[in-house]
Amino acid sequence: MNRLKERLTFSNAIACLALFIALGGAAYAATQLPKNSVGAKQLKKSAVTSVKVKDHSLRATDFAGQLPAGPQGDRGATGEPGKRGPSDAYYAFNNNAGVNAKTISLSVPGGSYVVSGSAWAGNSDVGNRARVNCYVESLDDEALNHYGAAVLELGPAPGVSEGFYGTLTATTAMTFGANGGTIAYACTRVDGAASVSIYQARIVAVQVETLH
Repeated sequence: MNRLKERLTFSNAIACLALFIALGGAAYAATQLPKNSVGAKQLKKSAVTSVKVKDHSLRATDFAGQLPAGPQGDRGATGEPGKRGPSDAYYAFNNNAGVNAKTISLSVPGGSYVVSGSAWAGNSDVGNRARVNCYVESLDDEALNHYGAAVLELGPAPGVSEGFYGTLTATTAMTFGANGGTIAYACTRVDGAASVSIYQARIVAVQVETLH
């Protein structure tokens, strides 16, 4: 005992105390790690094995494409037909001149349409005037009567070698049943003594999904 006391110096005591604190701190750190304190840097290579991974916890993206593809599934049911496109355009044109009257027609399938009809009219009579009326109408449904109308007053021609000309344009909307129908643009002299030439008649019908 006396020999131990002789060797137990102040420096030895301090060294023993430091060793005790170090060992105690390491034990504390190993059993009391703070939450989320271990990351990728702290893990050694191959430290995480299959035993340490919870079953069904990993996803396909965790394997960087290493999982083999499964068998192809059955073909799905055919979807419903899509809605019709924004439009179809139908067109008719006739440049033959008519005297005091002219009609051009256009057959279209069932559906809703925005329709425009136009024609040129000319008066070469230097002493008389005339009035021309034009209508966009359906030749299949008289109950619908006239849809769009245009009126042009043609005064006497300015001279023997000149005429009085103008354009008649009418626009409207109409709807036909499943069997479709016929659109007409009809122009007629309705007043005045002048003989009128009507030509360059045309119809443009643009089919739309819905008329509002």
